[in-house]
Amino acid sequence: MGKRNRAATLPTNLPQLQNLIKRDPVSYKEDFLQQFRHYESQLTIFKLKPDEDAEDFGSLVTFISQVDNKKEEKGPRVYAKYLWFSMKEFDVAQCYPEETKAFPQQIIDILSENYQIMHPELRRTLAQGTSGSGGDLARQGKELFKQEMSENAVAAKKSLDVCIELYKKNVWSDDKTVNVIAEACFHPVTKIKVTALKFFLGSNEEEESGSSSEDDVVDIRKLQHINHINKKTKSKARKMEKALATMRKKAKQKHKAESFNFSALHLLNDPQGFAEKLFSILQQSSNNDRFEVKLMTMNLISRIIGIHKLMLLGFYPYIIRYLQPHQRDVTLVLAILAQATHELVPPDVLEPVVKAIANGFVNDRCAAEVMIAGLNAIREICTRQPLAIDATLLQDLTEYKSDRTKGVMMAARSLIALYRELNPELLHRKDRGRTVSMNMKDYKPLQYGEVKVVTEEVTDEVTGEKRKLDSTQHEELSDVVDVNTIIGPRKKAKQDYEERVESVRAGREGREKYGAHKDKRAEGSSTTNKEKIRNKAFMMVVHKRNTLTMKKMSLRKKQIQLRKQQAKKKR
Repeated sequence: MGKRNRAATLPTNLPQLQNLIKRDPVSYKEDFLQQFRHYESQLTIFKLKPDEDAEDFGSLVTFISQVDNKKEEKGPRVYAKYLWFSMKEFDVAQCYPEETKAFPQQIIDILSENYQIMHPELRRTLAQGTSGSGGDLARQGKELFKQEMSENAVAAKKSLDVCIELYKKNVWSDDKTVNVIAEACFHPVTKIKVTALKFFLGSNEEEESGSSSEDDVVDIRKLQHINHINKKTKSKARKMEKALATMRKKAKQKHKAESFNFSALHLLNDPQGFAEKLFSILQQSSNNDRFEVKLMTMNLISRIIGIHKLMLLGFYPYIIRYLQPHQRDVTLVLAILAQATHELVPPDVLEPVVKAIANGFVNDRCAAEVMIAGLNAIREICTRQPLAIDATLLQDLTEYKSDRTKGVMMAARSLIALYRELNPELLHRKDRGRTVSMNMKDYKPLQYGEVKVVTEEVTDEVTGEKRKLDSTQHEELSDVVDVNTIIGPRKKAKQDYEERVESVRAGREGREKYGAHKDKRAEGSSTTNKEKIRNKAFMMVVHKRNTLTMKKMSLRKKQIQLRKQQAKKKR
């Protein structure tokens, strides 16, 4: 009796039939074919009226897409959110591959032709139920993305987001995906352009990893002290555990290597043409992008130049206009300039840039922070192209080795240590050091395009003074210059008034019982002298100068004084 009832309800109970087919596909093949024929008839009806909410058709699509998968082997599934396709790996094996081989293409054609007029729920159902050959769907999906990238701004943004997400998940990690994203860097819509630029610059990972702001930093010792003094409660214990977990997470992120999309930059079909096109757009007088967008564009251009060793000689004179100490984000501009430098850049192109940095940043009229940034930027440029500076300018900069500011002194000495290794002939004799002076015959200055390979050899003959070379000489040069490298080591900045008040308030947490009973932070609870005078009896303040003056004031003067007081409160 139970079997007859179950057989009678199978045509209408699709979830139960789906479960039975996954357990025993052979026994329930006829039932599946019956539902599949029903799907084909509903598909024909739907093509006539694609704007209607066909619930039965959507249920059949969900049923077939689930039955078409069996959890035994590994393979790809393709789905899309709303009208876009994305991929994830999971365990599937087709139960009826011959009968359903045309099913994925049918759904793709429906979505491609009717996605703008389809009902949202049905569109979501069809998109989530798509499954089939991963290679064909990937190819067709990329063609769809490339087409939508040039038609509709909303569709282009959604396509770009999906492409980036698939690349991060290592689903579409080929050169075609990267070049589709690269085309978005030239999109007229700023939001789409910024998304593509952030992908190549790796800013998305930085934002996700640094989602917790510095305001959420918790002082562990302070919490331990509060818990030790105050009453032990479960809420305080949970707060302490949460703070410890946050600290451990940040400690892991601190030691995590910085990640950039180098693989994406290496997969560009024409990096020279891509960089030239970006630079031409940057130079256009009609370019009305904000400074932040221009800075991101310059950063991407410099990173491509450094990775692929490109020749874009007009980029270096262009960036000189931003080399001013008062320029916003000037440290990032200096880092961008250092990134774009490599051994194949002609020294004649870089010499004006180095002189502009020396004249604008390294002089006695500049602040110590400005001089440190200028010297560190010159060092990073000369590390990549030692011929970018002449002997006269180098010897002038090394005179700051005895500066009273420690940061300036360290930056100048790092420049001396660099040229002791690369070309000691450009230094003063007194700056070469004893070991280098004894072995001057062994040093050969680098020629244009030549790279010096540092080899460490231990010999018994050299017993003189041992000096530690700069770590950048022993390690491979990074293609990315960090802004902190330009800024250099700095002391903790002095707190302003708001930060001091916030620090005082943070120290008062958990100590309410030791203070006054009246909460001074509440609205209208001030205890200033003016408030105290208002609450006093009139006979106690009648002899005060302000009271006597108020008696003699005219009505007009009282109005003027009242307006001044009100304006002062608004400040």
